[in-house]
Amino acid sequence: MNFFTKLIAISLFLVSCENVVNMEDLEEKNSIYYKKSSNIPYSGKVDGISFGIYTKGKMINGKAEGEWFFYHNNGNLDRVGNFANGQQNGEWYFYDKNAKHLKTEIFKNGILTDTINKN
Repeated sequence: MNFFTKLIAISLFLVSCENVVNMEDLEEKNSIYYKKSSNIPYSGKVDGISFGIYTKGKMINGKAEGEWFFYHNNGNLDRVGNFANGQQNGEWYFYDKNAKHLKTEIFKNGILTDTINKN
């Protein structure tokens, strides 16, 4: 095996080892998420059903971080936005079940500062 092939194999192995859980596999304690039966804050990807909505995002040290996607039962996007240190931050876009953009909400450190409705 040449160096390039070994590098690809190692990279694929490391990606396959990355944590990926369903939100239902986590529990919240004092605004921090842990894998059930663990006392270590969860870090890794979240991909699966959360409160009846398909959810994709990541957590760092038990808090939502970066871009998160939420989908309607029909597979269309419900909303998308960013988290910073577990709080909604920046623009969040909301869509109906037919993928029509309904509104944009703007957050700063988890506080809603503006709503722009689409008519």
